[in-house]
Amino acid sequence: MPAPFDAWIAWGFAHIEAVIAVVSAIVAVFGAVFSAIENRRRRDLQLEALRIEIDKSRLAWGRIAVATVAEAAGLARGFRSFPDRQAFEREAHSLAARLSGLTDEGRLFFPNLGPEAKGHEKELAFRGSRPPVLDAVLYVHREVMCFCVPGQGPDLTSAKYITRCQRLLISELQAYIDPRRQQAMFDRAGRNNRDAAHGASRQSALLHRLMTARHPQSDPHRGDHERAAAVSDADAGDFIAKFYKD
Repeated sequence: MPAPFDAWIAWGFAHIEAVIAVVSAIVAVFGAVFSAIENRRRRDLQLEALRIEIDKSRLAWGRIAVATVAEAAGLARGFRSFPDRQAFEREAHSLAARLSGLTDEGRLFFPNLGPEAKGHEKELAFRGSRPPVLDAVLYVHREVMCFCVPGQGPDLTSAKYITRCQRLLISELQAYIDPRRQQAMFDRAGRNNRDAAHGASRQSALLHRLMTARHPQSDPHRGDHERAAAVSDADAGDFIAKFYKD
């Protein structure tokens, strides 16, 4: 037994440079593997920290959006308490401006879906389809603007419609911010899971149909027929009929 061992030792000394090269290569491979693992761990931590910061910004925006939408519902219910029509319209225009600003500010946290699919002629932030969380705020903005149309004003169904939009807004905010569904929402934003967005998109399309049925002159999608076609005429009719029946 000693003889073969001594032979290996002798061979090693005879080829010391090759042995050192092989050992160095092995050490380098292990070092690269460990470095890659550590770098990935750091990237994951950085990504998680970024997600937390984004969620904080979304939550701050969401609090203001929910409160402003609730204010719109209150305005619709309490419009008779205003001393005159001009005072009511001033309040409605001010509220509509804030809702419009919230919609555009929300694009910083909730980018459009599928920007590669449509709107190539538009600015980058406006390509693709607006996510349902912003649709909810925009629909309320359109409803409030209709308060100021001559000969029109809010009624009980106005507050009811705004409440429907508010529910969509809150549900979508919870879906984005809830840690249990956070990764799913990141996949959704990347269009990797279209089924996850189907329910909210359908609800948004139904609210759009209801908006255009209530106020034909107000189209929040500027004639976007794809949005209207997202639900069938029969489903939209059932939804509208149930809205007025409940």
